[in-house]
Amino acid sequence: MSCNRAGDPVFDKHVVDFVKTGSNTATFSELDYRVSESEVRKAVGKLKNGKSAGADSIPNEMLKSGKELLIPPLTRIFNLVLSLGTFPDIWNNSILTTIYKKGDPYAPENYRGICIASCVGKLFCQILKSRLEKYTNDHNLNSKYQAGFKAKHRTTDHILVLKTLIDKYIKNKGKLYTCFVDFAKCFDTIWQDGLFYKLLKYNIGGLFYTVLKDMYNKSLCSVKVTGGKTESFKCSNGVKQGCVLSPSLFNLYTKDLPDIFDNQCEPAKLVTTEVNCLMYADDLILMSPSEKGLQTCLDKLSSYCNKWHLSLNIDKTKIVVFSKERNQTRPKFMYGLHTVDHASSYCYLGLVIKENGDFTDAMQLLHDKALKASFCISKTLGKHNHNVKTGLKLFDSTVKPILLYGSEIWGAYTINFEKLLEDIEGKTTLYDKLLFEKPHLKFCKILLGVHRLTTNNAVRGELGRYPLLLDIIISMVNFWHRLATLDLLDPTENVLVTECLPALSAQNKSKNWRYILKQILEKLALQNTWDSPGEHSINQLKRQVKSHFTDLYQRQWQKDLWNDGNRNGNQANKLRNYRGFKTKFEIEPYLLHTRERNTRSDFCKLRVSAHNLHIEKGRHQAQYKPVNQRTCIQCNNGDVESEVHLMLYCSHYRDERETMFDNLRNIYPCIDTLPEVNKYNMLMSVQEYDTCNIILDYVTRCFVKRSTS
Repeated sequence: MSCNRAGDPVFDKHVVDFVKTGSNTATFSELDYRVSESEVRKAVGKLKNGKSAGADSIPNEMLKSGKELLIPPLTRIFNLVLSLGTFPDIWNNSILTTIYKKGDPYAPENYRGICIASCVGKLFCQILKSRLEKYTNDHNLNSKYQAGFKAKHRTTDHILVLKTLIDKYIKNKGKLYTCFVDFAKCFDTIWQDGLFYKLLKYNIGGLFYTVLKDMYNKSLCSVKVTGGKTESFKCSNGVKQGCVLSPSLFNLYTKDLPDIFDNQCEPAKLVTTEVNCLMYADDLILMSPSEKGLQTCLDKLSSYCNKWHLSLNIDKTKIVVFSKERNQTRPKFMYGLHTVDHASSYCYLGLVIKENGDFTDAMQLLHDKALKASFCISKTLGKHNHNVKTGLKLFDSTVKPILLYGSEIWGAYTINFEKLLEDIEGKTTLYDKLLFEKPHLKFCKILLGVHRLTTNNAVRGELGRYPLLLDIIISMVNFWHRLATLDLLDPTENVLVTECLPALSAQNKSKNWRYILKQILEKLALQNTWDSPGEHSINQLKRQVKSHFTDLYQRQWQKDLWNDGNRNGNQANKLRNYRGFKTKFEIEPYLLHTRERNTRSDFCKLRVSAHNLHIEKGRHQAQYKPVNQRTCIQCNNGDVESEVHLMLYCSHYRDERETMFDNLRNIYPCIDTLPEVNKYNMLMSVQEYDTCNIILDYVTRCFVKRSTS
């Protein structure tokens, strides 16, 4: 249910009259300068391939490929459009393609619209956008509380600000009252006369204003349907769909929203900056350390929305009172005539934050999303004989960003870095228990073709995959370095988030983002960078962090590989053979040489002891078998059916083995002179392509013969 958007008739008439008369106001600014060829060249460089062409059938690829010939005439066309203040009709006709989201397929609100317009028109708008962004920066027309659609701003900036404020108040036994506001179709319902009114108030007029107003006055759209498209209709509400100018115009339209909150709203305070609201595009949080203050914020927001024709989705707007109290009372809050419901948590900018400030639900949600994405990739890869590196690259580019979204913030509050970064044995299992590592390991096992109980240390060793904790640490260090070296005089920087570091330093050290980061750097022997972050480039710092962490993890991995101390009398270390030939923590060459999935999987199973030979099968039977009783039933020689037995001794595979060694002697003439242990280790650690295929073919033939005998 939405509310507001009624408007004040008297004020509405004033706005409409002002826009009509203001259009004739002769103003000139840097927005109205002639378009230069360098501006066009820069805009062409930002075009992306693979975008649909509009009604003029000119794609971005054509503009980019022929830029040397096209830039001069394009420059003349753009200057003509700007000087005349007339936006060409062919640039203004858009085709709306609908994409189904969820819910009732017959309800229009359950579809997302994607507009296809002229690429040449978009190129012109890109030039206008660059000018508008520079103008707003130079004339201080950006709100520091708005982080959406702005360079050098990110979602995690506001998440850290919010978390810092939550901790500040609840750790002092106080509360932080917040309202997470959900605007109803905000971009599609912007009052266009109100937008032009505000542009004129910000002294954005002249040629820029004229051509922009003409673009909106003549904006036409048709909907793509089965068999064609509908008749064109005028778009009289909202910022233009699919236009690069729209985000900047939206920010200007809502720039004055934070200004409506005053001392009556009892703002929260970081250090010196008072905060009553945080905005990221149309995501808005109202906040106050008092119940009265938040209600005042809601009253002022209601008046603002009524004045500027904005609507709230009252069903999705929620109150969250951040506090340490478990069964706290829930005071009543009103937005106009509507009661705003309470919630115990809220998904803000993609991260779920509970009312005690905890991120555990956020991690679980990211874990579930990542598992779905991982399953889709695994399903696709399973249909083809693929290169292992392709699978890893797909995981890193599609699953990992989902899994680690916002980890530069939540990582500090959910991970025990002090315990994990100790240089002692038994630590690798702690990494594997972390929630975000589980989809990673599961995908790696599917990629290798081994079962889910395969030892994690062997899986990591085969692929040379470090824990995702490394990525989290690097993202945290990157975020901290950016805050610590931020140029406060640069108008494009997010100055609000810079107060988080001094605000955090004043808080208790327990689970403090700043303190945890300092602890990480000390554990990695990089404490010197804490006192002088400006002396180190971020790339240099990332390399140092990666080098120290990988060295530490490799030591932990080697210690756990050779650790037999925690085994009980019945269980020997499964990797007793593996550690004999696995000497380096890196991806194994056979995974890169062989595209045949089953062949690769068979050899991997043999290497990491994830097979069905009796040496392993005997340990998992209901009636446990001692090692010396796990004999080979293929040759009946009374020998234990181990990996070494299959590779070197079992008479059942004599013919296959002789063929393998005949082929290997052509490459290694001295192979027969090697001691048995060395010979086995050499076979299991092949490097060359030809040798790899010979040995893998033997292992596959043995497994096939064993399964059919």
